[in-house]
Amino acid sequence: MTATFRNAAPHSETISKWTQGLQISVYTTSIHEDEVAIDHPEAVRLAGEFPEATPRSEVPLVVDIDQVIVHDGALIAPCNSEEFIHTERFESMVIGCTPVRVDLTTGECRFLTFEECETFDL
Repeated sequence: MTATFRNAAPHSETISKWTQGLQISVYTTSIHEDEVAIDHPEAVRLAGEFPEATPRSEVPLVVDIDQVIVHDGALIAPCNSEEFIHTERFESMVIGCTPVRVDLTTGECRFLTFEECETFDL
């Protein structure tokens, strides 16, 4: 008997393991390295510059580097006021601020829609 699981990971590979007579294969899938035009540090840099270049509030927004994730070929970078990111004090939070999405193939940046934020539970 064989069980198969799929999930996202930084590289495409197959890991098989025999457990109590059951072969478990885990297929990790993601974009291929040859499809990535920019690396993680460059994507984080682009995400950090985007809110400044596209102001959405009177308070300058910064990327919360500790909360950055990669999903489906894009870097997702939450952002808010610098004070909120460092203190997590509700009073300093910029309401309605959505994360920056950086396409890892093209480097294109945009803010996520509220509907997209629900997908990531942000």
